[in-house]
Amino acid sequence: MTADDMREILAEVECSDWTFFVAMDGTRPYLQLSYDESDVVTGEPAVQHTRKWFLSPHMTRSELVQTALKAALTSAEHRVREHFLYRGRAVFGPHLNVDKLWEMAEERSFRAPVDDTAPPPCAPPRPRGVLRRGLLARQAVGRGPLARSRVPRD
Repeated sequence: MTADDMREILAEVECSDWTFFVAMDGTRPYLQLSYDESDVVTGEPAVQHTRKWFLSPHMTRSELVQTALKAALTSAEHRVREHFLYRGRAVFGPHLNVDKLWEMAEERSFRAPVDDTAPPPCAPPRPRGVLRRGLLARQAVGRGPLARSRVPRD
């Protein structure tokens, strides 16, 4: 498949505000998406570009279209990570320094220890008139666990 074949196929792909295009890096074709969005740092409107998805001349039409889907999904996650803020910061942002993340990986957040001595929560009372069934019902009427009798209502 040539780069022009890839362009023809991708001309039939539509998704949200992304533009899908094939460009060349030397002799290697790649897929890239672009979209209009304000820069997250400056706030200035700009054309944004996704990462490059290198393509094989041996790929099938289905593989190319699925790669386009993956590129859009990855871009959507990237955009959410840029705009998801905790206390005003993109703590899950896609532009964090991997070496700083590695340093922070030693720090963990844990849940508070569970108090095993606390009694379990009580089940809510059954509404009146609800039929009791099973082992507890048979024991409740004094006939033991193997009794086969009609279970009375409350």
